[in-house]
Amino acid sequence: MRAVTPSRTPKPPRSLGNDGFDMGAALADADAGWHSQLQVLLDACAQISNHLDYSVKSSRRDDDFIAAQVSAFKITEYLDVPPTTSDDEVPHLPKAEGPVM
Repeated sequence: MRAVTPSRTPKPPRSLGNDGFDMGAALADADAGWHSQLQVLLDACAQISNHLDYSVKSSRRDDDFIAAQVSAFKITEYLDVPPTTSDDEVPHLPKAEGPVM
């Protein structure tokens, strides 16, 4: 979270107040309100940024998982493994031909 820089208007409100104008206090209140709202806005932007960073990382992990699942599915298609018909039945896999290392 980034800190808000101090107000740039402390002298004019004080000067106006010292000169007897009510505008000085009102200007100081407005300045404080603006800086408070600025901090709220910066905090909200930081939360959105953090969420977007998390979403990108999470999406990348999901994409990698899906790619691995699709690859595994394609490998079983190439091996031509017949589907099982019951839980007890084990599919027959062809034996490797030639030397096995």
